[in-house]
Amino acid sequence: MLQKAQPLVSVLIPAYKASLLIEGAIASVLEQGHPAVEILVAPDDGQDYSRLAHRYREVKVIPSAAVRSGPGAARNRALYEAKGDFITVLDHDDLWQPGYLGALLEQAERRGLAFGRSNPVDQDLQPIRVPPMEASLDIERFAIAACSVRPMAHRSLEVAYYDFLSEDTLHAATLLARHGPSPVVPFGYCQVVSPTSTAASTKEGVFQDTYLRLAKLARDNPRAIGLDAVGRAGRERVARLFEYRLEVSRRFQDAGVQSFERWIAGKELSLANDIWEKHGHPRVHEVAAAS
Repeated sequence: MLQKAQPLVSVLIPAYKASLLIEGAIASVLEQGHPAVEILVAPDDGQDYSRLAHRYREVKVIPSAAVRSGPGAARNRALYEAKGDFITVLDHDDLWQPGYLGALLEQAERRGLAFGRSNPVDQDLQPIRVPPMEASLDIERFAIAACSVRPMAHRSLEVAYYDFLSEDTLHAATLLARHGPSPVVPFGYCQVVSPTSTAASTKEGVFQDTYLRLAKLARDNPRAIGLDAVGRAGRERVARLFEYRLEVSRRFQDAGVQSFERWIAGKELSLANDIWEKHGHPRVHEVAAAS
């Protein structure tokens, strides 16, 4: 009896100053044991990563002279070359936990779209506690999540990334707005959060102008950010997501603490409902129940 062919999974890795850590990320993919995987490395720093393609048959390095074009543009270059049935992403300094790919692919094959969550650690690789995420993700629960998420989508559902600071949030929100609530797998990926990382820089308010702009575009010019195929109600939910993230960023900045992950841990739902009600929106659990 012939065995069913395993679907090809394309893993997109943007590479910016990635030489020291990217092989760890690649190894974490290969150690998943999935027999059909391609890893597309998209340089964004002018460096030569061709050695990776010589060392690992699963790796393809996307030639580019681009420098600092941004992770969204780098992912798009990799996405253009991807041949996989399913598409997912990995940052060069993150690691997949054992079992992550298999669990994510199982759900993506059933639903077309599934998400994995981050397990953040500090620079000493000590876990930063974040609350468990529910088994299903919608836009409102994505808005209040205390950790990052990464999608795996069937190639027919995948959408391009846009050139914004918060391009990964917009990408995930667009997928959820177009395809509805999607499963979250119990396995995650290890994400190192340092004081100088983009994820940690919310303290300086670097995301706030972007959140304002994206909320406005979602309502007034959805085509500019790929939301033209989403109905008015879905676009409004995306706009509210960015307004919520803006308010959280401001409150974190006012708190004057160092670690966003430690600051928000344990207060996600109460904080969300306080902000939601302040703006006259339904409480999060009520919206989620109605989704």
